[in-house]
Amino acid sequence: MNTQFSFYDETYNPDSFDNYSLRFYLSDDFVAWCIIDLIRNKFVSFRYLTLPSQNWADKLNYLNEILATEHLEKNKFRKCQVLYNTAASILIPASVEGTETNRDILEFTCKGLSLRDKIHSSQITDTISNIFAVPEDLTRFFEKLGDYAIMHPYTPLIQQLKVIAGKGTAITTEMFSGGMLLAAMKNEDLVFCNSFRCEAPSDFAYHVAGVYKSLGFDLNEVPLHVTGITEVKDERITQITRFVRKVVMRSPSPELLFSYRFNEIPKHWFTLMFDM
Repeated sequence: MNTQFSFYDETYNPDSFDNYSLRFYLSDDFVAWCIIDLIRNKFVSFRYLTLPSQNWADKLNYLNEILATEHLEKNKFRKCQVLYNTAASILIPASVEGTETNRDILEFTCKGLSLRDKIHSSQITDTISNIFAVPEDLTRFFEKLGDYAIMHPYTPLIQQLKVIAGKGTAITTEMFSGGMLLAAMKNEDLVFCNSFRCEAPSDFAYHVAGVYKSLGFDLNEVPLHVTGITEVKDERITQITRFVRKVVMRSPSPELLFSYRFNEIPKHWFTLMFDM
């Protein structure tokens, strides 16, 4: 396995899973998870791995290998939350959200949706819900983790955005190697939310600058809050700062408690998972 980060707090007891909860984040090119001590309400373990290829069958084999070697099998943790990034996702008015309606909407907006894909929904605000599809074989994988709650990154992204914006203006992005999620709020209203595929670093800057312009946001005054995996000298950020004067790496909520071992990672990489 291609391990990028892996550590446990010395207080972690793998023989007492009932005292812990699991958070699991799966995207196109990586998988990460963290373990929370429910007694102390503290993050005590973390692991991040890159996925081996773009072939879905290879990815699934790799994920099942993780289950076997990391002992993340069924009914081990008291609570399990899954964050799954997929392009088969859309925001809809909460008033029209419903089991049959959700599938109809996704089939209309997302090509290649299978009848065997499981449709999930998550209410983000009083007026907005997020619906998204999970492939059948991946659903079977998640079920091996036990009873789990699943959401798309849109949910924690927008919930964090509400905190950042307050009653003012804010824009935030979750960055991936091949794309980004971008959301903006103004006067307590969600005014933009979308995902973009990006092949080159300049593509990230193009989409960010375009959203700023379309919303009338001041490039010199409104900061872009960034989460996701970035490098020390990230060319995507360099390109964005050609247009946006202020770029802020968005850290997890200061109310969360982390083991000292978490100082080994840039926490903004996984803010969405930590804050979900």
